[in-house]
Amino acid sequence: TTRLVLVGSALGFAAVFSDVLNGLEKLTVLPGSTKVDSVLCGRAISPASCPSPFLVVGSFGCRLLVYQIVIQNKNKESDEKHQEDESVEVGEGVRIRLIRSVESPSPVVGLDWTPVTRGSTPQIVALTHSGLLISPILDEK
Repeated sequence: TTRLVLVGSALGFAAVFSDVLNGLEKLTVLPGSTKVDSVLCGRAISPASCPSPFLVVGSFGCRLLVYQIVIQNKNKESDEKHQEDESVEVGEGVRIRLIRSVESPSPVVGLDWTPVTRGSTPQIVALTHSGLLISPILDEK
C-alpha cells in the first residue's frame, strides 16, 4: 500500500511524499503545479462512482488542478504511454495524472466536495476571493 501526503508550497508547486512511514525521501512534484503560483489548498476526493480517487489543488495563480490517482494493473503491459500525458509515478504501480486545469476568476483559498443541489452528483466547490467556483470532477465533454 502506498501512502501519500500532499504538500503545498509558498514557492509555487504542489508535491506528494510517498512511503512516508519509511521516511520523507521520496518527493514527487505534481505535473502542472509548477506552472501556477503558490498552492493554497488541496483536497482528496473519492467519489463512489469512480474506481480511482482524485486530488484537487487550488492556487493563488487562479487555477484549480484536478489529478486522478491511478493504480496500475501489474498483469497488464504498461497500459498507456505516460510520456504523452501529464502523469508521474509516486509509488509502485501508482501514478498521479493531471486530468483538468480550471481557470478561476481569483485565487482559490478553499475546497470542498459536495452535491450542490439535492440529489445531484457531488461537485468541486472552490472558495475564491471573489466567490464560489463550482466545477465537476471530470471534464464534461
